[in-house]
Amino acid sequence: MYGQMVVMMYFIMDMQEGLKQAREMGDKVIIGVHTNKDIEENKSLPVLFDNERVECVKACRWVDEVVLGSPFVTNIDIVKKYGCDIIMHGNDPISDVSGEDCYAYAKKMNMFREFDRTPTTSTTNIIGRMLLRKNKIYHVDSKRLEEYEKELALPKKERNGKIGYIFGTFDLYHAGHAAILKEAKNRCDYLILGLFTDKKVKEVENIYPLLNYKERKLTLLSNRYIDEIIEAPAELNIQFIEENKIEKIYKGKILNKNYKDELYLIEKNKIEEIETEYSYLTAEVIAKRVCDNYTLYEERQRKRGAK
Repeated sequence: MYGQMVVMMYFIMDMQEGLKQAREMGDKVIIGVHTNKDIEENKSLPVLFDNERVECVKACRWVDEVVLGSPFVTNIDIVKKYGCDIIMHGNDPISDVSGEDCYAYAKKMNMFREFDRTPTTSTTNIIGRMLLRKNKIYHVDSKRLEEYEKELALPKKERNGKIGYIFGTFDLYHAGHAAILKEAKNRCDYLILGLFTDKKVKEVENIYPLLNYKERKLTLLSNRYIDEIIEAPAELNIQFIEENKIEKIYKGKILNKNYKDELYLIEKNKIEEIETEYSYLTAEVIAKRVCDNYTLYEERQRKRGAK
């Protein structure tokens, strides 16, 4: 089973249903990721760099292999190289720079299957939020999100071995999140993620997140390194740590402190700081890239109109 992704911005909610279907349909799921060069030539300006997009897709629990440099137009070489039986893409039509159907060959060979996009929040909607950047909680169809949360629930596991805990906002899920979660999981047997409520995010960061709590949680359900997601307590204190038998607390370098009993935690060597090659990435960095790209897009269109 082979699927292709532009991954303009890795917004897994937009693709979860297809990835889940791919896992149910095939014994092995290979995802081809287009390069920034191909994306810009055939579609538009990408938001994330090649390595950032690959890191995110590798962290998806329904994906077995990721191939960077997948051709924008699916051809026989790809089919032969990876022994594909099925090639999948979303139900939105996609064509190359010349207007040709990117999946014409797959359709001709009766190998193409399409899936419905997750009908919740789209990438386009999120980009609109970034451009407007209103300090408010965005409300969407919460009932539909709750249904998807049940469908995509993490596999049930026993809390055994060394229990680790990581917490935060996790807004606009990106390579920085994927990398720190991977490293945290490498350091423990069972990883609990405490997700800030929208109210807590406002308190800690002085601004509401671009994705609301349910959207952020649904996004994280695709991650292969998380064993359990809970609502983060208002304060991380001794009682919470002891009740959950947490041995280590993991944090990134730029995460705001939220420790009520910090001296005790430091004394007991409970806190570990994690830095990865993607620690520079934040929701703010991505939002700025989107705004910068939009400015470039407007300028490009203005010049075209002047010709």
